[in-house]
Amino acid sequence: MTTFLLLHGGYHGAWCWRRVIEHLPARDVVHAPTFTGLAERSHLDSPEIGLDVYCTDVLNLIRWEQLDDIVLVAHSFGGIVATVVADRVPERIRSLVYLDAFVPQDGQSLVDLGWPASEPGVTPVPPPPAAIFGLSGADCEWVDSQMTPQAANTATDKVVLTGAYEAVDRTYVFATGWDSLPHFMANRDMARASENWRAYDVDGSHELMIDHPAEVAHILVETAERTRGAPTLPCDADRPSDRPA
Repeated sequence: MTTFLLLHGGYHGAWCWRRVIEHLPARDVVHAPTFTGLAERSHLDSPEIGLDVYCTDVLNLIRWEQLDDIVLVAHSFGGIVATVVADRVPERIRSLVYLDAFVPQDGQSLVDLGWPASEPGVTPVPPPPAAIFGLSGADCEWVDSQMTPQAANTATDKVVLTGAYEAVDRTYVFATGWDSLPHFMANRDMARASENWRAYDVDGSHELMIDHPAEVAHILVETAERTRGAPTLPCDADRPSDRPA
């Protein structure tokens, strides 16, 4: 049994993972949280929401659901959240999969990585049209109808990383079927050149979990099988236990 933790991208929510979840083995445990203020949690939106709130959403889920040995999967903007989470609790993460996602370095924000900044004072920021992600037809209309505005601070807040996440097994999945951002291309090239990464190309839109769910699920299962039984990082002895005695 594998525990998959699926993190959506900007303006999205748990809804975007439905098709992938249908292709994952029924025996596995799947969590797909929605960040505070988006989708079914849009009633919680606030100008005060920043990147730290999204990271806390995930860290609290890991703590209170007592999740371990996680295959952490992140799409697009979710890669920033996933990197922070893996850096905070690397001992809980079996593998980290970036699905056409941003990979930040310490001190960087989404805007630093090439996403355009919003107009000053505009929050929440309206979602872009799904067509720019390479979708068309019914899928494009569906994603447009599902996306919600996102708090502006989440794009400008800078990550604080210790580098602990770099000890976690990492995979990069690059979508080749759209007008990709230079950052994503650089991530694919970096992953191909590094012995510490696995790299995949998928001929689909940026929304691979929408138009190529079976292929995404196959990569996730393959990653889980490849890393099954691999040594995990030791737990931080100074971190208070959140497990029952």
